[in-house]
Amino acid sequence: DNEAGFEAKKREIKEKINGLKYLTKEQKEGFVKQVNDQKITDPEDGNDGTGTKALEYTKGLLDKILTTASGDNLTEAKKTASSQIEKIKDSLKKPTADDYKKRIEDAKTIKDIEKILEEAEKQKATNESQKAKDVADKLKDEYKKKIDQIPGLSDADREKYKTAIDSATSKGQLDNIIKDAESKAKVQAIRDEAIKSIDELTHLNKIQKTNFVDL
Repeated sequence: DNEAGFEAKKREIKEKINGLKYLTKEQKEGFVKQVNDQKITDPEDGNDGTGTKALEYTKGLLDKILTTASGDNLTEAKKTASSQIEKIKDSLKKPTADDYKKRIEDAKTIKDIEKILEEAEKQKATNESQKAKDVADKLKDEYKKKIDQIPGLSDADREKYKTAIDSATSKGQLDNIIKDAESKAKVQAIRDEAIKSIDELTHLNKIQKTNFVDL
């Protein structure tokens, strides 16, 4: 039955159009409308509209709508990917942003475009991580001096924090190490002050004082 085969084909084409992820809602609606408006059409060599020729010919017309929609989807994907490359261009060195854009322009499939973009994002992450590490490496001596300037830390603590500084790969990590050291020094200072106060309590004997300090 021509009508049933025709409706099944329309459903299939509409599903595929709605799955084209780079088209806007309006673009999809426009193509779906073209599919909905399509009637069973006789080929130019003549047919009464009841034979298989008309159905096959009309299916071909629906396929053409999908081909156009897929072409537009590819174009939109290229625009989206190129604009993403533009946003991260300062973090791309080799290949450069222009190299990636050229490859995107020449790509034949969505899969290829997404692969190129993924490659660029990986390069960006690697370059930014290296840049952060370079910045951190330049600051390490300065941050070790900051550790030396924090009063109240034991030698063992200072060594521990300096080892952590050697392992740091970003300025954020270095700042956190200093914060942690300062916080530890504050706690130690409060503890030292408390011990001093206990020592000054004349009515306690040595054992009682030790019990308080060990709390």
